[in-house]
Amino acid sequence: MAFAGMVDTAETARQQGIDLYAEVGTRIMAAMEFQAQYLPPNSAKAPENLEFNLHPTWEIAYNHFHDRLGNQLPKMAVVIPGNRPTGVNHHMDWETLTHAGMGSIGLPTVRK
Repeated sequence: MAFAGMVDTAETARQQGIDLYAEVGTRIMAAMEFQAQYLPPNSAKAPENLEFNLHPTWEIAYNHFHDRLGNQLPKMAVVIPGNRPTGVNHHMDWETLTHAGMGSIGLPTVRK
């Protein structure tokens, strides 16, 4: 949930023309790829005492870093299709509907 909250905040700011993604983007992408390696259909064995679950929290960040900016996220790229469509029981569950493949459609230019 912390990941979803962080990305939701950055996305809200982005929609208002402020790029909070820029400061921590490398870390967000690294976190996505790290977690994706343990999610299906990727098959890395999780470290002992750690559990990774498929939750609908990736779509907004994936849209930003992959669709808008063109970054390659190969491990997450194979996880995302198996996670669509998201359900409707948490705040992040509308992500497929609102962000899948949207890029920067309708967003203002980011202020520097």
